[in-house]
Amino acid sequence: INIIRDYKVVKKVRVKLPRIIDGIVKCSNPNCITNRPREHVKPRFKVVSEEPLILQCLYCERYTTREDVVKQFKQL
Repeated sequence: INIIRDYKVVKKVRVKLPRIIDGIVKCSNPNCITNRPREHVKPRFKVVSEEPLILQCLYCERYTTREDVVKQFKQL
């Protein structure tokens, strides 16, 4: 991210993933409690690795890769 003042870049900041991702990505495990229609539980993931991207569901512990995340957003 560039911080701009008076039309000049005064600072550059690298964007990092948070350690926990809440409610953005769905768990790929159909049996996970976050995918049950009667349960109102938001998906919650721990970032295991940034490169390659690996997320772990905090409820069922299934791993999700970058490819799985991209597929979810392409379906929208």
